[in-house]
Amino acid sequence: MLAVFEDAALIDTALQFERALANACAAQGLISGSDRDAIAQACESLSLDTSKIVADTHHAGTLAIVLVEKLREAVARTSGGAASLVHLGSTSQDVTDTVSVVHYRRACDLLAHAGRQACDALALLAEQHAGTKMLGRTLLRGARPITFGLKVSQWLTGLFEALARLQADASNLPLQLGGGVGTLAGLDGKGHAVAAHMANTLDLPVADFPWHTRRNCTVALGTSLAIVAGALAKIAMDVALLGQDEIAEVFEPSQPGRGGSSAMPSKRNPTSSQQALLATGRIPALAHTLLTDMSQEYERGIAGWQAEAGLLGEMFVWTFDAMLHVTTLIDGAEVDAVTMQRNLFAAEVGEDDGEAQDLVAHALRNYRQEDR
Repeated sequence: MLAVFEDAALIDTALQFERALANACAAQGLISGSDRDAIAQACESLSLDTSKIVADTHHAGTLAIVLVEKLREAVARTSGGAASLVHLGSTSQDVTDTVSVVHYRRACDLLAHAGRQACDALALLAEQHAGTKMLGRTLLRGARPITFGLKVSQWLTGLFEALARLQADASNLPLQLGGGVGTLAGLDGKGHAVAAHMANTLDLPVADFPWHTRRNCTVALGTSLAIVAGALAKIAMDVALLGQDEIAEVFEPSQPGRGGSSAMPSKRNPTSSQQALLATGRIPALAHTLLTDMSQEYERGIAGWQAEAGLLGEMFVWTFDAMLHVTTLIDGAEVDAVTMQRNLFAAEVGEDDGEAQDLVAHALRNYRQEDR
């Protein structure tokens, strides 16, 4: 996940944007084929010092300013006339937003793959314990009987629904092309056609019109990402609580050197739950910042959109980290059905678990049908 947001990868995608723009402009007759080829060749062969580009970007304000200057210099060495046609009709935010969108979608694919593994592990655990009775607890107190399989089915459904929502939001992230103030100026009335051509090249949806200060799509992605993190936090918290000494019903995997204590060797700490909760605990504040940054000024905001990439990148990294920890604890979870039965008996609430097993079967059918 860190590699998805590496500086070198972002720079490479920015060059892909400029090449796609040149190709689209040539297809619409806005630049010649030779000018397109000169720009494309420069995009392919441009040799850049990533650390220098990053430093210059901090100085200039945006990556596009630095990159377009380098690209124009490279094009001028082979075709002076074509240099002025680099970045035609575009602006720095067009590059930033489109590059970000490409990488958000890659990050979502990576998270979806990890999520599939977590959900498969949850489905297996739910199936194995569909009829394993335990004490249900509400407001931190014993309530009525449920099955452990039903509890896990709730985890599964929550996570799977959250991932599906995230994927839907990711699939709707569009190309950004609008020019300086979102009017598609400089493209001779062919801006929509240029955008459609670029979107096809970069495998992105095309927006109805520029969205420089209309941040619904990226903020929706962030809120969906926060819901995924919340679903993971629910699992981690439940497992941590069920492993408490006075309950002792579910334990994380036991491995040498894992979950111990430097001062109390007898302890068995919920390491994966702890790490998952540490990661997901950062997400709500980041999502809140995304929401507050929606108040973009005029036609191009001064700070909001510039902050999004860092916020969402961090959210992806921490959510992915939590996903890995949750998968670890589910894959190797040790379920003590005997203690579950003993705790249930001690609560004196009977054995009636209602339709718990039918609900488990229903949840598993839904997951497996939707998964296909």
